[in-house]
Amino acid sequence: GEFDNAVTGARQALVAAERAGDRQTVARSRYVVGNVLMFGDPAGSRPLLEQARDLAAEVGDDYCRAMATVMLANSFLHAGEYRPAVPLTDEASRLGADLGLPEVRSWCWAATAWIDMSRGDLAGCRAAAAEAIAAARTVSDVVSELWATALLALLDAGCGRPDDAVRRIAGLRERALAMGAGFTLVLVELVIGVTDLVAGRLADARSRLLAVIESDGGATVHAYVGAHFYLIDVLRSAGDTDRADEVGRLCVRLAEERG
Repeated sequence: GEFDNAVTGARQALVAAERAGDRQTVARSRYVVGNVLMFGDPAGSRPLLEQARDLAAEVGDDYCRAMATVMLANSFLHAGEYRPAVPLTDEASRLGADLGLPEVRSWCWAATAWIDMSRGDLAGCRAAAAEAIAAARTVSDVVSELWATALLALLDAGCGRPDDAVRRIAGLRERALAMGAGFTLVLVELVIGVTDLVAGRLADARSRLLAVIESDGGATVHAYVGAHFYLIDVLRSAGDTDRADEVGRLCVRLAEERG
């Protein structure tokens, strides 16, 4: 979760690469900076990801090109815009298939699952998420595995199976901590908060969603805005309509400000 340190290091590498005329390192550094920024500022990350993608294509770095492209797709998905993500995900998927790298394939399948969920294709979402998880496990990529698993857990909760959702995601908490991917825990907590809401455990849901909002502070815009969104349902279900309306207005403003 050390976003600032990650961005600082990548920006330093970018400056050094630009001075040395190392175009491949410039492309990869722009990708890293854009990738980190994408979680908190989806729209703001796009210029860097687009530059990384184009430069990687020029220098023949297909790995960087594929990853920059799928993260560009993710920048739209984090902003709730699945349509622009479709052609980008398709492009990255073709590159990933050519490269045969599980890491690339995992992120492409995870993006496909998110797109399918946005379209209402629940069967497609489950199938794509399963592919993402299988690919992620071959290279121990706990981050992409967690994103795909979170989608499946949200589907379980949405289909009225909150206990299945909790069981599905429970083991990833310890793995995320063990592998130093602690920033992904906010997504785990969001999913558990949603399952509490679906199960009617309103006090637990409220406490967990408020904890997500406080701990994240906007660093992960999807989880931050999402926690506000689900908190509206918690408040309405508890009869606190005035507070729900207040959070609703805040949620709209956050979504507009953060892209």
